[in-house]
Amino acid sequence: MTLPLRVRVLTKPQKWSSANTVLGKSADEIPALRRRLAPPRSGPGTLLTGRVPKSVAVDWIQAELPGRSLCVRRYRPRQQAADPRPVLVDFHGGGFVIGDPTLKEWFNAQLAARLDAVVVSVDYRLAPEHPFPAAYEDAVDAARWASATAREWGGDPARMVLIGDSAGANLATGVALADRDGSSGPRWCAQVLLYPPVDLAGDYPSAVEHAVTPMLTSAESEAYLAHYLGELDRSDPRISPLLASDHRGLPPAVIIAAEHDPHRDQGPAYAEVLRAAGVPVRQTTYAGAAHGFLSVPGLFPVSLHALTEVVDALRRLLPHATTPGLESKVD
Repeated sequence: MTLPLRVRVLTKPQKWSSANTVLGKSADEIPALRRRLAPPRSGPGTLLTGRVPKSVAVDWIQAELPGRSLCVRRYRPRQQAADPRPVLVDFHGGGFVIGDPTLKEWFNAQLAARLDAVVVSVDYRLAPEHPFPAAYEDAVDAARWASATAREWGGDPARMVLIGDSAGANLATGVALADRDGSSGPRWCAQVLLYPPVDLAGDYPSAVEHAVTPMLTSAESEAYLAHYLGELDRSDPRISPLLASDHRGLPPAVIIAAEHDPHRDQGPAYAEVLRAAGVPVRQTTYAGAAHGFLSVPGLFPVSLHALTEVVDALRRLLPHATTPGLESKVD
């Protein structure tokens, strides 16, 4: 399926400007790129990025981690809850180089409203100022902080979910592996992985088939990774979680891929690896969607379908940590 006309028309001006791409940018030029690509907080631009429902309160809190503190954006229903709410720990996308927790504000706020949950989105450190493993370590430590402090802000540490989109999905998978192998980490009820790049050492047909798309090109993906990883070995499972030696015992996964995405094939590939390890998986590839589509629901009406799929899956998974019976399908 081709991309919607509105996507092709509205994304062309951005791609025409070399100022709006990571390609050719030095480390000194990255902060300005972040400012240019930051999502709008108000005005007409929010017609594309979506708005926070009035029923959801949004604020910033501090996560005190070993030797550092991070900002965390918190989404909570305004209505008082009778019981502690589920906690969804989110990691935003942006190639480990750009972005912040407001990148998919609409999606996180909708999750909070529809699941009566607390969503906390972590403002982890970015490259090139903070190359690997800074983002990975922030993700692991912030997830454990969320579990340890959840009750202080109305959350239930026994009902926790990992969420990540793009680079954030890579971090979420890394957290799931680290907490499975550690003795002090949370036990996650589910992991929601949105267009996940989980094998940064591999070659996939989609990287060629969709090398040039409006939202992300293969060349841009490589440029982001150059800032984050430099010459590091990409087969390290903290960098490429799909290449971990053992995936048994990981939380049930909901994996969303987009048709027009250089990373499209990695989502289904990870789903197969998880299934082979006995992990329940629901995997959907959305036709006509591009990388990052859940950050711009105004461009991609299919975002609402993907949101509904995630919500329905989590409603089944949250009561128990190992709910079976998730099927695979392609929309």
